[in-house]
Amino acid sequence: MSEKNNPIDEECKFEECKSEACKFEKCKLKQRKLIEARIKEIRELNNQENDLINHRLTWLGLTQALLVNAFIGVVDKYMKDGEHFIPYLCIVIALTTIGILISCSFRKSLNLAHTALNHLKNLYVDLRKKLKEMGYSEDYEFPLAIGLFCNENEKDQQERAFEPWKVMPMLFIILWIAFIVVFTLLFAILKI
Repeated sequence: MSEKNNPIDEECKFEECKSEACKFEKCKLKQRKLIEARIKEIRELNNQENDLINHRLTWLGLTQALLVNAFIGVVDKYMKDGEHFIPYLCIVIALTTIGILISCSFRKSLNLAHTALNHLKNLYVDLRKKLKEMGYSEDYEFPLAIGLFCNENEKDQQERAFEPWKVMPMLFIILWIAFIVVFTLLFAILKI
């Protein structure tokens, strides 16, 4: 074996290695272990973000259900009373405004969580590329992190547009706008 091809004589590619007595293979193993630890950390962070999204969606659904229940109670009371439209309208506008604001707030926080997931995905893909550069095969021991799609095609991206954290807040905003329109039309029909 010539001296040029001897991996022991090559310069170490491990950034943190400052040792003159470095054995290239030893540093490669050390670097792989650091990457494995980082990938495990990314998986844990990914799970935490998924839990956070799950909790936010649960609270969004709960708050909206309570507001819809209050809205139905107000409409039912108005249908029984039939008079004094203005106080009922004020309550309906307040409930609608609260519902829309809560939906907008949750939409913003869910988008931030989705951005964090995308950041984790990019870190994960970069680490897998580093492993590939180190000579490990593409399907080396590391399965894809849960919920992270590293090889997305256009169809996958279109399907991801309908993920719950993207759709639910907008559906509730549309629902509240529909409620205020229906309530106003109901009043107009009853007064004709």
